[in-house]
Amino acid sequence: MTTHSYMTSSALGMSRALRARRGVALLLVLISLGAAGALASFYLISQENSVEIGDNAGTASASEWAARTGAELGLAVLQTDQDWRTAASVDGRILKDVALGDAIVTVRVTALDGEPPRDDDTDLVITSVADIDGMTSTRQLVVELNPDASVEESIDEELGEFGVYALEGITLDADGLITVWSRNPRERVNTPANVGAGFALTSDLSIDLTSEIQRSTLFVTNSATSGLQELTQDVRFQGGGVIPMDRLPAAPALIPPTLRDLPVVWDEDTRMNLGIGIVMIGGAWRNVTVENGTEAVMTDQLFGQYRVESLTLSEESQLTIDGDVELLVMGDLVVEDDSAVHLADESSSLTLYLMGNMQVADGGVGVDPAIAAMDDLSVHALDSYTDPRRVRILSVSSVSGGLAEPSLVVDDNAIMLASIHAPTARMEVSEDAVFIGRATTRCLSVNNGGAFYCDPAIGVETGFTNLEGPLYANGALLEELADAMATWDDAMGVEALKAHLMSYYTEPTPEGAGVSAGPGAPTPRASARAEAREWPMRAFAMESDNRPSEAPDGDEPDPGCNDDGSFFAFADTEESDLEE
Repeated sequence: MTTHSYMTSSALGMSRALRARRGVALLLVLISLGAAGALASFYLISQENSVEIGDNAGTASASEWAARTGAELGLAVLQTDQDWRTAASVDGRILKDVALGDAIVTVRVTALDGEPPRDDDTDLVITSVADIDGMTSTRQLVVELNPDASVEESIDEELGEFGVYALEGITLDADGLITVWSRNPRERVNTPANVGAGFALTSDLSIDLTSEIQRSTLFVTNSATSGLQELTQDVRFQGGGVIPMDRLPAAPALIPPTLRDLPVVWDEDTRMNLGIGIVMIGGAWRNVTVENGTEAVMTDQLFGQYRVESLTLSEESQLTIDGDVELLVMGDLVVEDDSAVHLADESSSLTLYLMGNMQVADGGVGVDPAIAAMDDLSVHALDSYTDPRRVRILSVSSVSGGLAEPSLVVDDNAIMLASIHAPTARMEVSEDAVFIGRATTRCLSVNNGGAFYCDPAIGVETGFTNLEGPLYANGALLEELADAMATWDDAMGVEALKAHLMSYYTEPTPEGAGVSAGPGAPTPRASARAEAREWPMRAFAMESDNRPSEAPDGDEPDPGCNDDGSFFAFADTEESDLEE
């Protein structure tokens, strides 16, 4: 009986399982029928609307291309010599309701802040809006205006168009960094820094895995090996190119006669250590030491030209430059122990001729003394822009008695804001030091946490790196300039370069000057006059997930890029800032 009862129970379970499976199968059939019905309905609906969908796709494509055409047409207007600024002065519109195919296009030109362009604005935004039957498309370009420049205006003796130009080598190791200083006026258009290689071998550009070159272009010369030329397109750079010359002129300075022949003020060594302000009379001094919190003042109110055999600032002392001052240091210049060389106000400047070595250690040059005395320096300590050319440092040629191979060292938590032309010097930025500006050197080493921030706002935009600029014709240096370069000698001094080159060249009369083009002739334009690229905000928005939400050193984040090359999150930015 027990066995019979067990088998009956099993059979009953199997019967229930079979009925359950049949119920699931029926449910699956019903779901399949429903899905098939839905798909059939969607297909029939799409077939009914296929004509409209095709028309909308065609209209959207035509609208997009009309907007692109309008933007290019706006760019073409900016490349002419027409007075487009007057036309755009009211609301920025230079083309209104222009028919392009089936589209109606309006083109506006604005400054980066969205306002109509002012006379001094050279960075602009072209916005083209095309409408076809209510289908609207927008195209934006950011434009850099390059003023019509002559050959003479395009020659920069100090190669200021390069953030870094090194004749023999560039080395980055132990967390070294070369990038763009984001306080510069051209940061809103994301202008990269030009890095120039005067050397020929790939091995002379050494970047270890802990260091970086960011937001920079690389330019080499014809004499560079094929490997080094190929690096101009390396992923570490934002382009660059090969300058069609075997070498660029990079001569050191000669001592101006007015500085060499200054009258003697004090013929003994001077030690200023009273902790008070002392105004120095212009003229020649022996070795000068400023220490113990003392402030020495050089001013153009008292002649404005100085010569010292050596100069040392230590123990929280200051050298204040009041007005436009020229200084010749015949030996070494040392700034240390929280001391600083700084400018008294915005109208002051320093031109420093250096015959010996220079060391800035735990101090500052070109910055406020309070910044130089900070324990943990950062580029973010400078919260506004100052033109680095206000402190101009030139190494003196050995022809004038300067060292054949001087050293320029910025280290030990130092900070320096300057424009340096020292083609015979070995420059080093190390030990968490910060250099801001530009430099022409024999070689550059950035290591041990040192950072070199280039200012791309320095130098002419139509110089040697502009291969379509006035210095070139058909991809080659102008024949007269090439002849002048063949006879150039660095011993002539950087001051003689422009005069030497121009002695071979005469500026021609502008083509078509005084001649009417006649009715119906196209308006002449030059592509180099206005250069465009995509409005960068679109690219920034695509990278929002990869940006840190906090700025370095606890600063409030701004739109765009950090000084270290990373991006700030737009989530931390006002919506109005993004719209601009």
